[in-house]
Amino acid sequence: MADVDREQQGWWRSMGAPQPAPAWGIGDVLASLLVLALAMLILASGIASALVGSPNFFTAGALVAGWSIGLLVVAGYVWAVRRRTAQERADLALGRGLLPQPFILLLGVAFGLTLDLTVALAGGGFARAAELRGLALDVWGVLLALVLMVLAQPLAHGLLFTGVLLPRLRASLGAWAGNLATMTLFTVYHFAVYGASLPAEQVGWYGIFLPFGLMFCLVMVRLRTQSTRAAVLAHVGAGLVAVLAMLSLG
Repeated sequence: MADVDREQQGWWRSMGAPQPAPAWGIGDVLASLLVLALAMLILASGIASALVGSPNFFTAGALVAGWSIGLLVVAGYVWAVRRRTAQERADLALGRGLLPQPFILLLGVAFGLTLDLTVALAGGGFARAAELRGLALDVWGVLLALVLMVLAQPLAHGLLFTGVLLPRLRASLGAWAGNLATMTLFTVYHFAVYGASLPAEQVGWYGIFLPFGLMFCLVMVRLRTQSTRAAVLAHVGAGLVAVLAMLSLG
C-alpha cells in the first residue's frame, strides 16, 4: 500500500512527503561529511601533487584524477559503513525504484541540458563545467572527464548526498527543510572544491546556481522513485551532458 501511495504522489508532492528516520544519525552524517572533506581537500590534492611532481602546481588533468580517486574513496566508504545491517541497506535504497531506469537516465540528460540552457540564456553564457576547466581535449582529457562526471561524481554524490544525508536531514529537520539543507550543503561543497577555476562573473551561475539546481533535480528523483540508484543514474545523464558540452565548446 505504501508503494502505491508513493506512485500516486507525483513529483512535487513527493518532495514534501514525511520521511521515516533512517538507521543512521546526525553523527554519522557529520562523519561522512568529514570523510568527504578529507578525501577532496587533502587526498585529492596529494594525488594531484604526486602526479605533477610539485606540491604548489596542479595541472587540470592531475586535479581531475585526484578528485576522481577521492570521490571513489568516499563512495567506497559509504558503501562499506552504511550497508552493515538489513535496515541500513533498506534505508540506503539501492533498489531499482518506481520508474524505469532508461527513463531516469534520459531525465538526467534533460536536467543537464535544461540547466545549461537556463544559465546561457540568463546571461551566464555557455562554458565548461567548473570541474572541467582547463582539461585538455585529447584522449586522456576526455577519459578523465568521463571518469569524473559519469562514474566518480554520480556514485559519491548519489550515495552520500541523496542516500545518506537527504533521508537523515529530512527526518531531523522536516521534509522541505531537509531538502533545502541537502541542496545547500552540496552547493557549498561543490564551490569549495571546484570553484577556484571560475572567473568572478561566472561564480553565481556555475558556482552556485548549477550545483544547487542539479541537487534539486537529484533530490526530486530520489524522493519520487524512492531509489538512490535512480538518483545516481540521473546524475550520470547530467554528467554526460557536461562532457559533451566540453567537447563541443573546446
